[in-house]
Parts: sequence; C-alpha cells; structure tokens
Amino acid sequence: MATNDLNELRNQLQELLDHGIIRLIICLWGALLLFILNNDVAMRMCLDYRQSNKLSIKISTEVYLNNQTDQNFSTYDKKDWYGSGNQPLNVPALQTRYFQHLADSNVGSSEGGTVFVVKQDIKLVVVWRNMRDESNKVYIDITTDTTINWNFYKTQLATSSSHAESTNLGYKATVDIDPNSVTPNLNAKLEQA
Repeated sequence: MATNDLNELRNQLQELLDHGIIRLIICLWGALLLFILNNDVAMRMCLDYRQSNKLSIKISTEVYLNNQTDQNFSTYDKKDWYGSGNQPLNVPALQTRYFQHLADSNVGSSEGGTVFVVKQDIKLVVVWRNMRDESNKVYIDITTDTTINWNFYKTQLATSSSHAESTNLGYKATVDIDPNSVTPNLNAKLEQA
C-alpha cells in the first residue's frame, strides 16, 4: 500500500473510531479495502464484505409447533428480540406447523417468542435463544394473562435449559431444543393433561 494511502486509511479509521461508528474487534476474516478518488480529490474508503459473508455461519432456529389437542390455535402475539421469522397464523387440531426463525446477522443469535391462543383466554407461550457461543435455551408457559410480559419471559429464558415443561389449566406443554447446534430444531408440543 502506498504511503499516502496508508496515512489516509489511518486517518479515516481514527475518525470513524472517534465518532463511535466503528469499534475495535478481533476477527478471523478480512475484507477487501479500496480507496475511491472523489471528484473533489478526497478519497473515500470502501469495504467489500461479500466474500467473508459467504463464509459466515448462518444461525437459524427451526420451530415446530405440535398441536395434540382438539382445539385450533391462532396467533396472539410474537416477539423477535434478535432475528425474524414468518410464523403460521394458526395450528389446526392434531397437526404440526413449522416456521424458520432467522438470526439477526449483526448480533449472531436467533432469539424470539411466539404466543398462540389455545382456548378463549388460555395462551401457549414459547420462547427460545439460539446463540453461536452459548448453549441454546427454551422456556414454555400456559397462561391466562391478558398482556404478554416479554421482559418476564426473557428473564425466565436466561435461567432455563434446553428442555422445559409446563402443566396448567388442563394442558401439558413441553419444548426441547438441541443445546449445541447453530441450526437446531425446536419442538414444542401441547396436549391435554
């Protein structure tokens, strides 16, 4: 790299660090760095992450909702802390529905929750955390709460494990997730107690 380009790189990186736009990290992957000459003779720094993005590990959670009751579920609420997914609008009686929750690439985790109405005021709450560097965790609840306190469920998730059960209001719910996979299956099941 030419001396004037190297000095320009140092100046631009220091300015980005000072403004809090970038931060220092240690990364195994590099990115192509180019300087483009603007019309006003100043240089613009451009990064090409396309090759490193191809090598990155995709994190997702495969969510299976198994309805073993005689009631149809309907969507009540969902919460995506990190990531996004297109959950089904309903889960018919005695059937299983599936959706994929994709990780937020900036955070490196797939973390979210879903709530289905089982019967009138009875709700099934399923929350999960799929992290690259930690064990995957799940939590399940059967509740009659009119509003969902997502902060409460996130707190419960932090102290949970890869298996959870709940028996309440005449129903039994179980949920399991592979504790070490970055693309695990989450299996939630609801049945009559």
